[in-house]
This record gives sequence, C-alpha cells and structure tokens, in this order.
Amino acid sequence: MTKEEILKSVRENDLKMVRFLYIDNDGIVRGYQANRKALENDLDSGHYIAAAMPFFTAFDDVIPNEKYGGPIGEYVIVPDLNSFKVLPYARANGAVICDIRDIDRNPVSICARTKLKEILNKLDYEVCACFENEFYFVIKKEDGTVIPFDDSMCFTTKGMNTANEIILEIVDALEQQGMEVEKYYPEYGPGQQELVIKYRP
Repeated sequence: MTKEEILKSVRENDLKMVRFLYIDNDGIVRGYQANRKALENDLDSGHYIAAAMPFFTAFDDVIPNEKYGGPIGEYVIVPDLNSFKVLPYARANGAVICDIRDIDRNPVSICARTKLKEILNKLDYEVCACFENEFYFVIKKEDGTVIPFDDSMCFTTKGMNTANEIILEIVDALEQQGMEVEKYYPEYGPGQQELVIKYRP
C-alpha cells in the first residue's frame, strides 16, 4: 500500500487518528496516535521514541540496567505501510504496525518483528500461520465482582445461542481487518470461548 492510498482511505473513512504500533520485548503492543493533519509527515518519517521504550516490562517498569535510560530519539518506529487497516472497533481510527530502527533507519537487533522477517527470509519455504484465540466472557456485577457469562457446557448449542450476538460482532470486526474466522465454539470453562483464524502467509 502506498502513502497516497493510505491518505485516500483516511479521507474516505473520515478517520481522525492513525495509530503507529510496535511490539516491545515483552509482547506488549505500544505506540502513539497521529492526527490525520500530521499523518503524511509521520508516514514518511516515523516517530522517535526514548531508548528505554522497547525495554519496558509487562508491569510497565524499565528493566534494571542504566544503559536503557538513554536520551529521547535513540530509536525510530517506522511504519510498514502495507499493514495499514481501518479499525472497526475504534471509531475514526486506523493503524499501522511499525519496525523499530536506529536514527539512521537501519534495522536493530532489539526489534522482534525485524528479527522474525530476517528468519523467514532465510527459509526455503513459505510459512503460513494462524492462531486459536481462547478467552472468557464475564459479567461485572454492581459490587464489582465478575461472574461467568453463562454456565453452558463444552461445545453445546446453548453456549452458541447465548454468545451468538457478541461472537457475530467479533467476527465482523476481525473480518474487516482481513482476518477470516474459520470456526467458533463455546469451550470447556464457564463463559470460555474459542475462535479459530484461517492460516495466512
């Protein structure tokens, strides 16, 4: 996808903000949002982040090493324009996934996405992958406690019927982002659900 195609999509879908996202070393998705008025420049230049940002833990602490507390601007998150999507779950928002680069835009070893692409490029075959997403629906009571969404048994039509409307909303949102849901079933645990996504390169 080109920059011009992204800008056209932003106008046609009346997006106000676009998220520039990267995955840190703990698997947490982080980033910032660009206003559409600043988007053209950010699609070209990316966004500078503090050297410590890729080293935040899942508890939002920086790992205990003074070399990761360096100055702002040590890394740049550079958007992969082909990853642009309009987000159906966030009104007036789009998103791109970014690679972490040094200030000269060279790949860096701390970027898990860059490393994965390097490994895949060395293989003699095309890798296709998918995921089975398992999660729970719960209901929050007035006192703040949560209870299972339902008490249906594993793989039962009762569970399918109870969760039908929510599952259809999730399937629609995923398909709008280019992910094809192949299967759904209510799982073993109370309120537990599973979606199987079709494999892709």
